[in-house]
Amino acid sequence: MKGPKDPLHVSADLQRGDNAVLKWMENAKESLVLIGAIMSIVQPELYHTGRQALEKLFNEPALVGKHIELLDALEAWWIPFSAMTVVSNRETPLHRDMGGRVDWSDMLIALGQYEHGRLALPGLGLTYRYNPGTVVAFSGMAFEHGATCPGNRACIALYMRNNVIKRLKLPTPSWLNASDYAGCTESL
Repeated sequence: MKGPKDPLHVSADLQRGDNAVLKWMENAKESLVLIGAIMSIVQPELYHTGRQALEKLFNEPALVGKHIELLDALEAWWIPFSAMTVVSNRETPLHRDMGGRVDWSDMLIALGQYEHGRLALPGLGLTYRYNPGTVVAFSGMAFEHGATCPGNRACIALYMRNNVIKRLKLPTPSWLNASDYAGCTESL
């Protein structure tokens, strides 16, 4: 069992000797910055907590422990999420994501070469067009969802892991609220 002083762990992909993930992150820097900017609009409180988490990990080496790969990753990680999953060339059956919190938004980025992709959220009675270039943000824990995309497809799913925020003792963001946008409703 992990104690309160144990360092966080690094994903197996970041521990690979070929540095493929780090190279990909460096090449995707501009896109990742844009995704972070979108998140700052979609759920500002979660964005700021994600930024605090990155800063805390970078500035407190004891949290990283012996995992130097995490420090290397932090230099290339330009997004305020603590986790990323890539889905490639497969349908995604209906599911709920369990690593975050019900009141946090996840972000899905659709990539590839295909047409007629669909993202379904049956509990809301919604089906969206989900073609390459689509960015969607919603609570993957609150809403069952699945995707069908015929052809050459990839999806990058970005999300915040609740255990990371707890471990770093950061404030827990809650539901997006209209007050997050106070002052932004003035007409132009």
